[in-house]
Amino acid sequence: MATMNALVYNNYGDIDQLHFEEVKVPEPNEGEVLIKVHASSINAGDLVLLKGEPAVIRLVFGIFSPRHKILGHDVSGTIAKLGNGVSEFKEGDAVYGPIPIFFNGSFAEYVSIPAKIISKKPESMSFEEAAAFPTAAVTALQSLRDYRPPPNTTLDTPSESMNKKEKVMIYGASGGVGAYAIQIAKHLGYEVTAVCSTRNLDQARQFGADNVIDYKTQSVFEGAEHQFDLIFAANGDNSVASYKSLLKKDGVFTTCGGSGKQSLQAVLHGLVLSRGKVNYHSFIPSREDLDIISELFESKKLDPNVDCVFPKDRIIEALRYSSDGKAKGKVVIKMIP
Repeated sequence: MATMNALVYNNYGDIDQLHFEEVKVPEPNEGEVLIKVHASSINAGDLVLLKGEPAVIRLVFGIFSPRHKILGHDVSGTIAKLGNGVSEFKEGDAVYGPIPIFFNGSFAEYVSIPAKIISKKPESMSFEEAAAFPTAAVTALQSLRDYRPPPNTTLDTPSESMNKKEKVMIYGASGGVGAYAIQIAKHLGYEVTAVCSTRNLDQARQFGADNVIDYKTQSVFEGAEHQFDLIFAANGDNSVASYKSLLKKDGVFTTCGGSGKQSLQAVLHGLVLSRGKVNYHSFIPSREDLDIISELFESKKLDPNVDCVFPKDRIIEALRYSSDGKAKGKVVIKMIP
């Protein structure tokens, strides 16, 4: 039986209980590919699954212990083996993509995932850059595009003479999803207001924000009533009502995270009180959207925003660094020497 080295968590808890362990190399099922992992990256969801909080996490992923014991929800690497029915790839292809939450992850030497959600890695994109993109960049794209038609639907560089001058506020416009959201929103034709902390203001401007708000020193919700066509909260701990006060009459609010309070309110409002106007976005793996990310990268319209790259043997340190909120971009793990 072939084995591999993987970072494992057998119980819910803190980072310290993670440990490397020899486990069985997965066998690709029909429609799957086995990927030799070159790089992975850390997402907020990894830390949520590790802690098993809020309680609904345990209801879904295992009451007393996690059913899937390997974290890591982004991967770049080379195809080691094809499952039955996979014809669009061959062994040795360099690929990248997200890992569905009900699969073991990429903090391991190998991972097996559905072929339909991965894409070939552009030659100009390093494995480390490729590992940064899948979950965060596609989440930003889907959140900005799928709930309200954007001014520019082609993602070509918008013309200065575009008639529409629609406004988007991006709350939590730093780190993984937020920094990608600024860049993608600009290519969707929006005037972008980025909300972030003091130390991230320059980065937000660098990525194209037209206006920046330091939430530590300025009020986000006073004096900006009914200004925005779209608000995307990549993070935050605010009431849905406060966000709605900033929207134009036909404006839309969407969030993909933040505090439990913010997320729960968005879900409830979206289902019952403000259907269509308030939305909670859950990431949807999509090869088509990943190909859009590839195109934006190759045309130099999307920076991978890699904060730092840690080697595999420092992955615990990388998780602590990410957990402490120190990162200004994606934290990537190089899984091979």
